[in-house]
Amino acid sequence: MNHRGTAEERWQQIEAKNRCVDQCAIKSARTELYDDHTQKYYKDQVFNKNIENFVGTVKIPVGIAGPVNIKGSSADGSYYVPLGTTEAALVASISRGVKVINEAGGAKCVVIDQRVTRAPVFVFASVTDSVQFLDWVKKSTEKFLELAHSTSKHGKLIEIVPVVEANRVFLRCDYKTGNAAGQNMATFATKKIMDYIRENTPVPLTFCALEGGMSSDKKASAHILLNNRGRRVVAECTIPKDVVKRVLHTTPEDMVLHRRICASGTTAIGQTGSVMGNVANVVAGMYIACGQDPACVTEGHVGISRFDLTPSGDVYACITLTGLLVATVGGGVSLPSQKSCLSIVGAKSGDEFAEVVAAACLAGEISIVSAFSADEFAKAHFTLSRPTAKL
Repeated sequence: MNHRGTAEERWQQIEAKNRCVDQCAIKSARTELYDDHTQKYYKDQVFNKNIENFVGTVKIPVGIAGPVNIKGSSADGSYYVPLGTTEAALVASISRGVKVINEAGGAKCVVIDQRVTRAPVFVFASVTDSVQFLDWVKKSTEKFLELAHSTSKHGKLIEIVPVVEANRVFLRCDYKTGNAAGQNMATFATKKIMDYIRENTPVPLTFCALEGGMSSDKKASAHILLNNRGRRVVAECTIPKDVVKRVLHTTPEDMVLHRRICASGTTAIGQTGSVMGNVANVVAGMYIACGQDPACVTEGHVGISRFDLTPSGDVYACITLTGLLVATVGGGVSLPSQKSCLSIVGAKSGDEFAEVVAAACLAGEISIVSAFSADEFAKAHFTLSRPTAKL
């Protein structure tokens, strides 16, 4: 299919090549995916930087949780949480967690670090060549900085970490990317560095590639847990024991015990990079609603949530997310529906938005842990997904 054609031409191709399929179904699909509203956006070239072979849009329900009270390093105030999802009980669960956070005095949030990695690989004849190449790389750092910064006014190369594996050298190039998620920014800058290396290295190359698999791009890994990809964000609150009993229908002791058991369970199955319960749901919902890259949920769910008893018998709840690739500019953020959802949040910077995501994830963790502790998880999902049935 020619991605340079029009949406109308592509629908004609679909109809022509599916004669054996129910044509009523094809026409119904066209009406649903390519309605008048979507056609207007298409004619205004709203989608031309975001999609190829465009044929329409999919409508995903959006619900609102909150507002959640946040006192953060960037977020300060009450924030609504839009969630694009087809999973019943998710918005209700986050709303319950938000209620608990607010009764606990709000969530404290802080962005610890932000960086995006691209990791090119360079292959040589032997490890001796690899060592010689490393020496040249160290002497060329200033040139690499100059090249990287020539590709963007907002991206900044902050570190190049070499990793030697015999005759292969990986260069982990880390960038700060401002309010953009930064994947393309890091890619374009690293490509400039790689091209310079290919043309100027004094050590003969046998092969090189822009990515050698060490950036954890759209992959969960222990590397992200330790070094982060995107923003490393922490959210915390202390839940009074009376709130645990009254709102969550469980006890502080059972919440803490359940989280510890789950930590053992995830360790036993070899789960990589994440000791949490409900985070992927929340990250996916906010990413879809607010124009983030949904595939980056893979990194976004990496981290640790924890529940501890305080000396007074309350629950200290915290979450550390180490792979939030979020943006308030670029990518899907500028699309009409997504831009509207982001405006509901009201975040003006990537750091502010990341702290709202972290607070929503903390709400989700509080709710799901207490649901299992109180044996209400199945009942909640059954009641909300099958409102006319009986469990």
